[in-house]
Amino acid sequence: MKKRMLRIAALAMAATMTISLAACGGGSDDTSSGGTDTKTESGTEGGSQDSSDSSASADNSSDDGDKTITYWNIGTEGADKEALEYAVTEFNKNTQSGYTVENVPTQNDKYKEKLVIAMSSGECPDMYTSWSGGPMNEYIDSGYAQPLDDLYEEFGLKEQYMDAALAQATYKE
Repeated sequence: MKKRMLRIAALAMAATMTISLAACGGGSDDTSSGGTDTKTESGTEGGSQDSSDSSASADNSSDDGDKTITYWNIGTEGADKEALEYAVTEFNKNTQSGYTVENVPTQNDKYKEKLVIAMSSGECPDMYTSWSGGPMNEYIDSGYAQPLDDLYEEFGLKEQYMDAALAQATYKE
């Protein structure tokens, strides 16, 4: 049962990433080699600290023309970590879009601070996990989030999500 739920969560995440790719005005190029890229920034014991600038997203051109989507999230342990790593791995392995996803999990409290700093400095990641309500509305109003309504309609996603989940992700309604 746990494995089935992990797969369902991973598939939902992969679908979300695919839709988000189309919504991005353009990903940023990177020098990564593709595959599953994970940078870990964790305030928890046993976590590692990323030595790169934690508020900058990847902006370097790669030799093979692939583009990397930098994805910040709070999946640093347990089922969240497993599901996100699985979804990123599956996306990177199966995509034919020319994009790969770089997974950058960060411990929850540090993540909130990191995201605010990134938004304030204009150095946002390409894709990030956010909470509904106040902070999400502020990010949208500031231009750091894009509406996905057209993609939602185009891919018939209403049937795949519960109404309560959609209500949580709805902007100022």
